[in-house]
Amino acid sequence: MSDLSLIFASALPIEVKSSISKYILTLFGCAGFIALSIWGVPRNQTRDIVISVLGIGFFGLGALLSVWAIFDRTPRVLLDHQGVTIRGWKGCPVVWAEIERAWKFEQRVATLYSQVEVPYVCMAIKDSERWRESQGRLRRRLASYYQARGWGDVYFTTKGTDFGADELVAAIQSHIGGVRLSEPASLLSSART
Repeated sequence: MSDLSLIFASALPIEVKSSISKYILTLFGCAGFIALSIWGVPRNQTRDIVISVLGIGFFGLGALLSVWAIFDRTPRVLLDHQGVTIRGWKGCPVVWAEIERAWKFEQRVATLYSQVEVPYVCMAIKDSERWRESQGRLRRRLASYYQARGWGDVYFTTKGTDFGADELVAAIQSHIGGVRLSEPASLLSSART
């Protein structure tokens, strides 16, 4: 077991909250684009006014969501003595004894000029059918879809937080009885059978 997981093993609870600094930067970016959109309004061409109003609406919504995220201090993920609680998943907390293994999965998302890797923490649950049935209809379908692609039964992203996926995987593994890793490729073959 690594030194990092030993540190996390004694440091419960771990609350993973949204990163305030990342949302403040997003807020400033939205404010800049709102200013550019307002600057385009005085021109008397209909097309410019429509584009400006759409820009103000879109980036105004982004600014409102950023302000909400800054002041929302509810943990996205909570690791405590009961288990792992993930906001948005029903049936939480996932009890430590129910977790078979945890691993990191990086999804590659194409952007305009490159690719961005979005880190996810994935967990395999012992009674995955019961867990999946406790979710809503859309979450059940998404969980089945992503499980077949190696994401496991429960997954969450660490993007937009102050914690890395590696840190959380180490903390989860330290609480489920040490490191029991399976390569994602082996999980794909077992999920398709």
